[in-house]
Amino acid sequence: MTWAFVATVAALGFLMKALSLRCARRPVRNRLCFILSPLASVDSWRRVVMATADDVRQTFIRCVLATGAFLICHWIYRRLVTTLNLSGWSLSYLGAPLVWLMGESGGSIICALYLPTGRLMPLPHDAVLAARSVADFWGKRWNAWFSDWFRQVIFRRWRARPVTALMLVFLVSGLIHEIVLNLNLWFLTGHAPFGSMMLYFGVQPLGILAERNWLTNYPKVNVGFAWLIVLGPAPLIVNEALLRALQLGR
Repeated sequence: MTWAFVATVAALGFLMKALSLRCARRPVRNRLCFILSPLASVDSWRRVVMATADDVRQTFIRCVLATGAFLICHWIYRRLVTTLNLSGWSLSYLGAPLVWLMGESGGSIICALYLPTGRLMPLPHDAVLAARSVADFWGKRWNAWFSDWFRQVIFRRWRARPVTALMLVFLVSGLIHEIVLNLNLWFLTGHAPFGSMMLYFGVQPLGILAERNWLTNYPKVNVGFAWLIVLGPAPLIVNEALLRALQLGR
């Protein structure tokens, strides 16, 4: 499952790069370097800067700390799953923090491996736990490499109709996750929870619209609401397919 996941993500990544290049407002310098990079959007590529000695040091420190935290938590997770004989939704909720730690670790490793080129790539995540709203979580904190692409390819084209753009972004995101995860699980096992990713990402824009309309004057309530929307339906996305792909399943 892991190799099928990686291969599908790579193929999808090249398609996203092609669409990003097509939608670019001005010519992209070093197109080949962009295509060979892990970044999906030219907007992310334009945020790549020359790395200083301090950047190198901080990147490697972050890489070591994030990877160490992930490995320790993964060991604890495996012990808990085996000892308590966990299954179903409990695996999803227990695995959700590991998905975040894997993103922190994987992103920092990729950035560290890219340093020999002399360039510093933007990290995919930015203080995820500091998110103050659903919009803040998805728009600024989680996976900037993908959110840059959605802003460039979808939001700019639909900026006159922001609600439509919002719904379209999460519809496409749900479809991507269905293809990368649930479809691969179906090919390998003959079964898959089709529709779970679409349902999860269908809830997120509704949460964003709800907080914009009713919770803007209640920041503390909004924080709790945000994590309820993001983590409450976690079993829909941290399902068997994702757990298998990340080697977190039983």
